[in-house]
Amino acid sequence: MLVREALAWGILELEDFTSKQLEARILLASVLKTTQEDLLIRYNEPISQEEESAFYQYLKRRKALEPIAYIVGKKEFYGRDFIVNKQVLIPRPETELIIDRVVLEYQENFAGKEVTILDLGTGSGAIAVTLATLIPQAKIVATDISDEALALAAENAKLHGSIAQIQFIKSDWYSNLPGKKFDFIISNPPYISPDNKIYMAQETILYEPEHALFAVENGLINYRKIIFGLNNFLKNENKVFLEIGFNQAEDVINILKEYPFTEIVISKDLSGHDRVIEFKFI
Repeated sequence: MLVREALAWGILELEDFTSKQLEARILLASVLKTTQEDLLIRYNEPISQEEESAFYQYLKRRKALEPIAYIVGKKEFYGRDFIVNKQVLIPRPETELIIDRVVLEYQENFAGKEVTILDLGTGSGAIAVTLATLIPQAKIVATDISDEALALAAENAKLHGSIAQIQFIKSDWYSNLPGKKFDFIISNPPYISPDNKIYMAQETILYEPEHALFAVENGLINYRKIIFGLNNFLKNENKVFLEIGFNQAEDVINILKEYPFTEIVISKDLSGHDRVIEFKFI
């Protein structure tokens, strides 16, 4: 079988998927350990029996709605590839907004200075590792309750040369942290209400870890836990950055009203949805 024949076969197998051509290219490029662009150069080259078999297995997994990121073992985030598996949430483009907001705050108020950052619920490490690469002066503590997630995040830190900047700690939010305060605290916590499961993509429900997606109290319980402990871990006059669901801004602001926070800012993602809330502790 030639590369072009394999691609045609893949597109036919994935005919029920909106992005069937792109997905076929991604899967075949992964099997052949090449780029999508190089597939065109190799269009008339044969593939081996082993590669054909591996491609068949990839297509079979995709037809069972397994996310492509888990099949190929990686996902791009902020221009970098991150290793992912079923133990961690797949990084989303919307989460890149939290990177933009933190980097802007650093440039405006800390430029050139060492800065300490706490990343609560790091998952794949996408946020922590990206910030470490963009802010070489950053010293980051990244937490998670999952040993598997922490191991994977450390792999990603090694992959991108930032392992020396990040300390990984197993912790349920603040429960196992050393007694120190940070310049920034950031988190993309689980925030989907279990009641909203019926509206979600099947591939997410079937394959991504529930503990990284869902939160009780209409998705707000983790914001309450994070906000409640902030005064013990955030330096005065410094900022917190939290990713939120598109309809949660008002609810999170109401939680904040119970505490001494100020300068609340809501930022929208590229789809125009509320996505990041940031505020100062006073």
